[in-house]
Amino acid sequence: MKLKILTVLMGVWLMTYSVEASSRASLLPRDADVLVRISNVSKLIDAMKTTSFGKLWKDPAFQAALGEYDIEKTLKQNIFSDISEEEYHMFKEEVEMLKGEVAFSYNAAKEEYAIVAAISEEDFKRSIVLDAKVYELNDERKTTVRKSVYQGVEIYAHYSKDDVEARSWQAFIDNTVLESSSEEWLKQTVTKIKSSPIQSKKDEVPSVIARAKTAKLIEKWTESIEEDYGINQPDQANAAQEVLPSKVFAAVGLNNIKELTLVIKFNADNMVMDTNLVIEKPFKGLFNILDLTPSSLSTQIPYAPIGTISYEVSRLNLMKLWQSIPETITQAVPENIAQQINSQIFGMSAMVGVDPGRDIFANLDTQFIVTSIDSSPEPENIYYIRTKNETALKSSLQRLFIEGGMIRSSLGENFKEEDFRDAHIYELGSPQTNSTFALTATSGYMVMGSGKMVRQYLRAIASNNPANKAFYNSRIFSELRKETPTQAYAYSAMDVGKYVKLFLMMTEKNASGMKLARKIPMAENNLFPEFDKSKLPSAAYMSKFFGYSLGYSIPTDKGIKSRSIVYYGKQ
Repeated sequence: MKLKILTVLMGVWLMTYSVEASSRASLLPRDADVLVRISNVSKLIDAMKTTSFGKLWKDPAFQAALGEYDIEKTLKQNIFSDISEEEYHMFKEEVEMLKGEVAFSYNAAKEEYAIVAAISEEDFKRSIVLDAKVYELNDERKTTVRKSVYQGVEIYAHYSKDDVEARSWQAFIDNTVLESSSEEWLKQTVTKIKSSPIQSKKDEVPSVIARAKTAKLIEKWTESIEEDYGINQPDQANAAQEVLPSKVFAAVGLNNIKELTLVIKFNADNMVMDTNLVIEKPFKGLFNILDLTPSSLSTQIPYAPIGTISYEVSRLNLMKLWQSIPETITQAVPENIAQQINSQIFGMSAMVGVDPGRDIFANLDTQFIVTSIDSSPEPENIYYIRTKNETALKSSLQRLFIEGGMIRSSLGENFKEEDFRDAHIYELGSPQTNSTFALTATSGYMVMGSGKMVRQYLRAIASNNPANKAFYNSRIFSELRKETPTQAYAYSAMDVGKYVKLFLMMTEKNASGMKLARKIPMAENNLFPEFDKSKLPSAAYMSKFFGYSLGYSIPTDKGIKSRSIVYYGKQ
């Protein structure tokens, strides 16, 4: 059994979660920096086939567009091109032996990995034979295997061609394969299993659980970069002038993320993703933008029509983020560079005659809302920030865009302003795309979006038509209210099916406009060489495979916990 197998199986999941006490995963080293567990490989594969993408993939109409697609041939040409055909098939056979629970851990400081996986005794013996054959085929990685016995269990030590010490050890016990670069851990685990046999969970929902001690990984990574590039060395004359990755990461607050976690569960009609961030307080750098005050579920904006396909309520503390910028820059870069950057930032404020903190952000609340409206042929977003002092904010905007001022002069003829429905609109056009970006402050919000959407919002305020708030009576919003706890500072809903439909319609339009060839690759490395776009089902047909999603985030004693539920379509 080779580490590369686990890399292929788990690479996409290396994101993170604290593992619940479970059969095999609980055997992994407790000091691991990265830990990933798949509850049951076979059940996970079956569950993924019932997801929206899984159902679409196996749909005959979609398969017709893929052509004579040979997944094995594609994998061999694009991922395993460096090994022989014979070695690939032996590798594939070993992967197929992993049908049950699989767990993996890695310690960055010790550079040690460990694997535990459910496997039959027959398959384990076969994997030993296959490993030996692979070693014979590849002389550059010539490996010898030496067998010994520990507490009645056979231990297989793998030695590379020139190694004095083994690079990895393997053992089989209680229908479980153990593999590690640490002989000590492997033998301790054998002892543990012999004294307390593994109790597998029978009816567990197919899931992926992962955890990463983010701060430790960042520290190790930045140390490696600085060492590789020879920076931050004591004997360097210009060491004080270097911009160090370790200082930049610390200044923006990424080192404050102590642990990042993820659990993905595949249910019959939905997929649930729970994430957990352990963040050291007080917040630093980019995390100053967070305001974890609960957002009321009764919050409503004047314009959320039935065509609303996504809706998000959250909080952004722009004032606190702005105030933290000088300190963040000072901590991130050498003193002379920090002084130059800070002086340029605040010198610009003096030139435009408006202080972003005092004149803009101080007059805004932290409540932030963004909606996406079905405005065919593509969705359009509208952004809302609740105001604290709307009169003062309007005055600041007038000074910012005053005729003859720096901002107005730099924007030239692309900028215009007008009074519309008791509001004043500032609008910037783009001749290249024939689109505009507009903002206004009225009725308790600073509103931003395309000129078209901002005017729609202003019309909605004036008309007071119930249809302008139809989204709040929709099934999706009703489900969102049920799922979201009262302590949530952010929550969101999206009609994924409608989003997919609009995206596919936009793709069709752009592709025809560019006069693409009838057969086009779906990726630069040509993973789908026979893909025929002209045979794809309609956007309306494919969008039916997708349902809707709900999500929210809540503060915890140690950081932030978020949940996202993705419902599959009815197709």
